[in-house]
Amino acid sequence: MEVEIIVMNQLGVMQQILDNRVKVHNLNIKKIRFLFFKLPKIIKERKPDIVLTQMWPLTSIVILTKLFFFLKGKYFVCEHVNLYESIKNETSLNYYLALPIIFFTHNLSQKIITVSDGVNYQLNSKFKISKKKLLTIYNPVIDSKFTKFKIFKESIWQNSTKLKLLSIGRLKKQKNFKYLIETLSLIKDIDYELIIVGEGEERENLLNLISKLNLNNKIKLIGYKEILNNYYYNADIFILPSLWEGFGNVLVEALYYNLKIISTDCKYGPKEILKNNLYGNLAPLNSKQEFAKIISKVYKMKRIQTKERALNFHVETISKQYLNIF
Repeated sequence: MEVEIIVMNQLGVMQQILDNRVKVHNLNIKKIRFLFFKLPKIIKERKPDIVLTQMWPLTSIVILTKLFFFLKGKYFVCEHVNLYESIKNETSLNYYLALPIIFFTHNLSQKIITVSDGVNYQLNSKFKISKKKLLTIYNPVIDSKFTKFKIFKESIWQNSTKLKLLSIGRLKKQKNFKYLIETLSLIKDIDYELIIVGEGEERENLLNLISKLNLNNKIKLIGYKEILNNYYYNADIFILPSLWEGFGNVLVEALYYNLKIISTDCKYGPKEILKNNLYGNLAPLNSKQEFAKIISKVYKMKRIQTKERALNFHVETISKQYLNIF
C-alpha cells in the first residue's frame, strides 16, 4: 500500500513527524479556490484508488472537483469539527447557503467519517446527511513517538508549591480562554498558576484581561510549543474551556499522563472522551461560578489512572478502523 498526501502549502512542523515513506505533493497555493486548477492534474497523474479529504470546505471542494473533472477512485471525507458552530462563527457563509452545498457534496462521497458521535449526529440532524453514509472513527492521538518522549520534572511553573493548571489551544474565541480567565478570577482560596500554551489572534485581548483582573502573577501565556509532554507531566490539572469542539485531542493526551481533567460540556467530543464524568469532570458553559466550584472540587480530589483510556485512541487501533472501511 502506498500513501501520498496532497497539501495546499508547506506542512511546517508536521513534516518532521511524517514517515519518510509518505510522498507529499505541495500545490503551493494560498486560496482554496485555486484547488480547481491544480488538484485534478495531480489526481489524474497519480490515479489513486482512494482519496480521503479532511475538513470542510475542502471536503466539499474535492467532491465537486471529482464531479466536474470526472475523476476516478473512491472518495471519502472526514469532518473534524462542530460544523454548524464553525460556519456560524468563523466564516462569512450563511448556514442556509452552506446547507445545500454540504448536503449535495457529502452525499456523493463513499463514506463520511466523523471524529465523534456528536459530529455524526449533527451532520444528520443539521445538514440532512443520510445516516447510512455516516461513520464515527475517533481521532488517532497516541503514537509511539508521543509515548517515547523523555519526560522529567522541571520548573515550568514559577512556583512548584502552587496548584499547577494547564490549558492548551489556539488563542481564538472558540477556545474560550476568556471564560477560563474570568472563572479563575473568582477563586480566592486556592494558590494556583495557570499556563496557557498556544498562539493566536486573541493574545492581546487575553493579556489585557489578565492585567485588568490583576492575575499577572497567576496566569501566563507562553506561546506555541511543539512538544507538550513535559507540560502534561508536570501539571496537576488540565482544563479545556472550549465553546465547541469536534473531538478534543488534548484531552486524550492529558488522559495519557493521568492528569485530573476539567472540560466544558461543549458540543462535541469531551463527553465521549471522558465518558461523561468517569475519566474527568464536565463543567457548564454558562456559569462561571459553577465552573469555579468544580475547579475547587477537583483540586481536592486524588488522581485516577486514566492512561488505559487514552490508549483507546492509539494510532494502531484507529488506523485499523480506517483500513476496514477502505
